[in-house]
Amino acid sequence: MSPILQKITIESPLHLQRLIESNATDIDADFSTIVELAKDDDKPPKLTLSLAITINPDEHAVSNKLSWSVKRQAESCFKIDDPNQPELVPSGVSSVTISTVETSVTIDAEGAKRMKRNIDKMRNK
Repeated sequence: MSPILQKITIESPLHLQRLIESNATDIDADFSTIVELAKDDDKPPKLTLSLAITINPDEHAVSNKLSWSVKRQAESCFKIDDPNQPELVPSGVSSVTISTVETSVTIDAEGAKRMKRNIDKMRNK
């Protein structure tokens, strides 16, 4: 390991400790906020602490930066058609007959819609 990395492994943890201690009031306040929000939220926010270590060779210096944030998230989903999956009953066709050696079945547009709803239900379980 290079001398600069050896020094970082010794010094940066001490700087991190000082940064957390000097900002503890604000960090604790944000943490208390997310604990309260988590009680009533299905997707509670998260508190993220990040440490950035920057080596600046021009100034012969190493900078330790602590940042924290409360991350809130919202989500919405919808389904899209699979372009590789053909329609059960193509547009303009009133019914489709599926035949095997032993039997056949005819599905009209309403039957195809019911079948699709049932398939969607099975996929969502």
